[in-house]
Amino acid sequence: MHFFRGNSALNARENIRVFRNIFKNFSFSEIPLPVFVRQECLLKIACQGESVLHWAFMGKKMGSSLGPIYLVIFLDMLGFGTIIPVIRDMTIEMARNFSWYDNASPEILAGILMTAYSASQFLTSPLFGRLSDKYGRRPLLMASVFGNVASYALWAVSQSFEVFLASRVVSGITGGNISVAQAYIADVTERDNRAKAMGMMGAIFGLGFIMGPFVGALLSSIDLSSWQNSIPLNRFSAIGIFSMVLSAVNLLWISVALIEPERLKSQGQKVSLGLVALLQSIRQSNLARLLVVYFLSQLAFVFMEATLAWHLKDAYQMDTAATGYFFAFMGVIMVLVQGGVYRPLVSRLKERKMIWQGLPVAGIALIILPFTATFWMGAIIIAMLAYGMGVSNPSQTSLGSLYSSEEDQGLNLGIMQGLGALARILAPVFATTMYVFWHPAPYMLAGVLTLIALGVSVSLPKPLAVKE
Repeated sequence: MHFFRGNSALNARENIRVFRNIFKNFSFSEIPLPVFVRQECLLKIACQGESVLHWAFMGKKMGSSLGPIYLVIFLDMLGFGTIIPVIRDMTIEMARNFSWYDNASPEILAGILMTAYSASQFLTSPLFGRLSDKYGRRPLLMASVFGNVASYALWAVSQSFEVFLASRVVSGITGGNISVAQAYIADVTERDNRAKAMGMMGAIFGLGFIMGPFVGALLSSIDLSSWQNSIPLNRFSAIGIFSMVLSAVNLLWISVALIEPERLKSQGQKVSLGLVALLQSIRQSNLARLLVVYFLSQLAFVFMEATLAWHLKDAYQMDTAATGYFFAFMGVIMVLVQGGVYRPLVSRLKERKMIWQGLPVAGIALIILPFTATFWMGAIIIAMLAYGMGVSNPSQTSLGSLYSSEEDQGLNLGIMQGLGALARILAPVFATTMYVFWHPAPYMLAGVLTLIALGVSVSLPKPLAVKE
């Protein structure tokens, strides 16, 4: 795949020309960033594109090409990222038709949506991981992506908060595909290359989070609710339809292009759900400490995630489109960190030191963020946060893989994703309620949790000390 054309300044300018042709009907001056920042971001994407996509899609002779699974992840995150900038305003729209409570706070309803999605995901992610250990990665990925198709279809026809809530529950139930994808990557990579592969997975996430919110911002201007049609549509149905079609394409891609990796199967082992699987893994002391670090850092991230769109609206008066462009800016930072900075750093410092480097940066950024007086200061702090999480999160995932036996890769990575979902169960309503009463509260608490995670991470052992 040679969409990008090299890393030289001349080829970078050619890449920018390609970008501009693609988005020729969109004015980049609409992005709420100064001209020099817009140009710099675009230049860096163009310069980094070849190294990121060539490594991802052509592979590094790591036993199997990672290109097909990375494309699965990218399409999944592109569809998910597309809905990010509009969830806030979709919730406001659906809250007007909430039959259970006429004067519900949209912020708290948004927290309920996140909690419902994550509760469903928490119960099923370890199950998806273990079933993929037993029956294969490919069929479980197909089942999960099919669930995405159904959830986005419900999104498109939602006329009330209850139906909108149902769409998020369906998405959560079949949301174990990321843990399965992580297990697939672990299957086809050597232990020494696994952190790089997980870092590249983070870069693919970032690409999805650049293009997804960007596309969502563009599609947010298409209102299908006034169309005379037998199928009822809402103001943001165009985004649901786009994500549904994207997931259908992803399902087709998995069926024709993804090859089941060679691995050890966990035949005859009992498949465990959420809390049972978590309690089983806590018996592994090394993994248990990592799970504490992972859970606390995820909890902190969700406190920010649940309230950031509202903070952008209240502090900087950002509408739907501007919110999408801001999330795309965060995606740019994540790609540059995980697709460029992370790999050489983790080769030299290894996973534990990357965690020790990333968590304090993220914690300080979270504490400062709500007190930034201007948009530009907020953008700088968000860039710090993206860097801190961008180097810490893939290192934690890589350690989870290295602390696991080969036959338990899917289960333990599924447990980690399930813990992330548990954080999204506990934090959103609490965070949005705190935000309603005092805007800085969830960010300050998130910063403290991140620094506590840093303290626990100091006791993590080297993966080489773990028995195979």
